[in-house]
Amino acid sequence: MTRILCLDPSAKGDQLAGRLEYIDLERPSQYEALSYVWGDNDKEHIIQIEGRSIAITFSLFSALKDLRHESQNRRIWADAICINQNDLEEREQQVSIMGTIYRAASRVVTYIGPESEDSSAAIQFGRELIKFHILNPVKDPRLHLPNEVHHIGLPPISDPRWQALKSLLLRGWSGRSWCAHEFVMNKTLLIMCGKVEVRPWAFLVDIVCLVVNRDLPVFLVPTDEEDSNCLRECLRAIGRLRLFVAGTDRKVPLLSLLIASHPLKASDPRDKIYSLLGLAQDRETYAVPVDYTCSAESLYTLVGGRIISISKSTDLLYSNITKKSMQLPSWVPDWSTWQFGSDGSSYYFDYIACGDTSPNVEVDGDRLHLTGSLIDKVSWIDDTNIGAFYSYPLVPGRDAWLVEMMKVAQQSEQYNHEKSDVLWRTLIGNITLEGKRATDVYWSHYYAHFTLTEESPLEQQTLAREYCDAARRRSRYRRLCATETGYFGAIPETAQVGDWICMLEGSRLLFTLRQKGGHFLLVGPAYTHGLMHDEALQLDSYKRRVFTLV
Repeated sequence: MTRILCLDPSAKGDQLAGRLEYIDLERPSQYEALSYVWGDNDKEHIIQIEGRSIAITFSLFSALKDLRHESQNRRIWADAICINQNDLEEREQQVSIMGTIYRAASRVVTYIGPESEDSSAAIQFGRELIKFHILNPVKDPRLHLPNEVHHIGLPPISDPRWQALKSLLLRGWSGRSWCAHEFVMNKTLLIMCGKVEVRPWAFLVDIVCLVVNRDLPVFLVPTDEEDSNCLRECLRAIGRLRLFVAGTDRKVPLLSLLIASHPLKASDPRDKIYSLLGLAQDRETYAVPVDYTCSAESLYTLVGGRIISISKSTDLLYSNITKKSMQLPSWVPDWSTWQFGSDGSSYYFDYIACGDTSPNVEVDGDRLHLTGSLIDKVSWIDDTNIGAFYSYPLVPGRDAWLVEMMKVAQQSEQYNHEKSDVLWRTLIGNITLEGKRATDVYWSHYYAHFTLTEESPLEQQTLAREYCDAARRRSRYRRLCATETGYFGAIPETAQVGDWICMLEGSRLLFTLRQKGGHFLLVGPAYTHGLMHDEALQLDSYKRRVFTLV
């Protein structure tokens, strides 16, 4: 059972008004489920509900004003009105059936905000850019040079539509956890910007993906400084989620949903879990109740422990990033915090650092027991975050830094004849931009970027850019390191000299651990050149033991 807002038409006056109806979700009922950003919590606007004045936020006020029909009622489910937000018991009950509410609707209306910053012109311009790509599928190196795009048939960078479209990509709806999951819960979706329909639903997602794939100019996507909430990554995330969930009419495991949704934000960090339960195929298996009296730290630890205990897998550990905003056990991911590109090293499935070993895991409250082996101790770490040198095209000081790192890599004692390859392979995790294991041919990409100048031909610039993209994708938030026995690698930026490179059985990756008394802290995944394809199992130093992560 839930309430539905029967919204009066605009013909009755400018004031928002309507009435509430109760419906049984087990019986067919025609209504639309509204998805929107709550925004500022100040409730300075009014809707009249059966003669009573109800205070609502500007975001909801704008949505209802733009969505109401001119001459007939519109039946809408809107959470802030249809759920008594002051009744904790009702809120928990309604949140627990949110998936049912959105799936039972005739369609979901995602409202991304009112008309502003030339948004209508931006929508039309975006359609033209997609058409340009369809008609010009071959990548032109000039596509990524801001002052050259007009030579290949695109408007000059001074055209205000570029900025209008960028502003449209920066609208906050795509970064909100509830909005994103409401976006995927129903097969029928309508996106509205003001009173304009944004069709097809994948329009904005496609724009970002085309830029990421270098099929549209890079300057179209906001920079890190402009996009502190990683909205460009959020758009890609919700696109993948919708194609997988709504496109196949299936539910997916909770851990997969958490991984895919990690970039998204929630005002209440507990909603990073609760907003996903309606989509998770294993919700009943984990038996996670919607309980807003439970702290976020307790909830995350509970869910993390149940995922590992039930799956008997170490996959959860890959989602730990170097930055956490809550006091959590080191092995429990902070789903409320995200660093753009921090997962690049863990998404490559060709690594088999632990061979065919099977995970042996046991959760004891906030402690995690696993089997594996200490491999080597970190003896040196470079001061520079690798990502700082891998923007494009040129970063001052990068050549000198590469020369210095080459000297360190060639002093490594474990590589013999392949010493000249160690650095360039480590910077990209030995993985090409396309996600394949790098062959000797890929050295040409490294050489192109090492010898790049402002006068280099476009062909060299293309190779250099691809290498930079590969390095940035795999090595953000990492630093180069060497170990006591002479291995070279890349480890999390928070690692310290004296930390251990460790193999945890059943994992694809190696990990960096820090000893704390008789226990260990998980620092994060590690790339150690020459040990990513089960070589560690053959080392004389391999000694199986039990680790306790706290």
